[in-house]
Amino acid sequence: TIFDKVILPTQECCHVQYLMFYICSLKQDLCDGFLDYLWKKVQDLKVGFIYRQIAAFYIGSVLSRAKYVSINTVTACFDLMSSWIHRYINAHTSQDVGVHGTFHSVCQAMFYVFSFRIKELLNMPDGYRHLQSLNFDRIVTCRLNPLKYCDKTIVQNFASTARNHQIAYVYPVIEKNNRNLLYSAFESKEESNSTGSMIRTFFPFDPYLLKKSKQWIEPHFRIYNHSHKEEDLEDHTDDEMDVNDELFSYSCSPGFTRVRSVLKDANG
Repeated sequence: TIFDKVILPTQECCHVQYLMFYICSLKQDLCDGFLDYLWKKVQDLKVGFIYRQIAAFYIGSVLSRAKYVSINTVTACFDLMSSWIHRYINAHTSQDVGVHGTFHSVCQAMFYVFSFRIKELLNMPDGYRHLQSLNFDRIVTCRLNPLKYCDKTIVQNFASTARNHQIAYVYPVIEKNNRNLLYSAFESKEESNSTGSMIRTFFPFDPYLLKKSKQWIEPHFRIYNHSHKEEDLEDHTDDEMDVNDELFSYSCSPGFTRVRSVLKDANG
């Protein structure tokens, strides 16, 4: 298909992919089929590691942004992703964590969706118990260290949200990674760009910026509007509270960062 051959491999594609976003809004089966297609691509070892990671980014973006994706679909996808993550942790003992980009991308997708849909997740019957069953503590403390490789803004929001709702406390891992940052600066370029390493974060369904056609997208589009600062406990340090909701809302996709900057300059 055109999506498979052209759109999916294009990391900095800004708006064409919204055709799929809109099509999926027309019928639940289309949305379920799209998510199933993406998840199969993530799991397929015959697919290139870059395509697998982009597919994970698409899953995270659809589950987070699409209003037509029910919370039951989110929990079902969480079950699939967490089971895959824990099996991956069990199966991989290699300390060469730089080659586990697909694993890190799936973890990041879960962190991203978790922060977007946390209120709905907790409002479900046994929602808190379900989130605990995903065992985020094991994920973030495993030797593959996903928090080190995931986008910093996503990590900060996940850490704040998980702490506020007592799902997981991940700041010790973040602090350890920060202490090791100086050491990582001495890693060779070849190591940091090894085959299988995590590619630059790209969430394809960042806020839609085309004014003339946004009427078709806005009714189906979820804006990130959680505020952690009001919920934070007083005894946490300033570093732990350093969360930028605006950056998280726009993710860090290079295409949208560039386009948004151009539009802002054009509007004066």
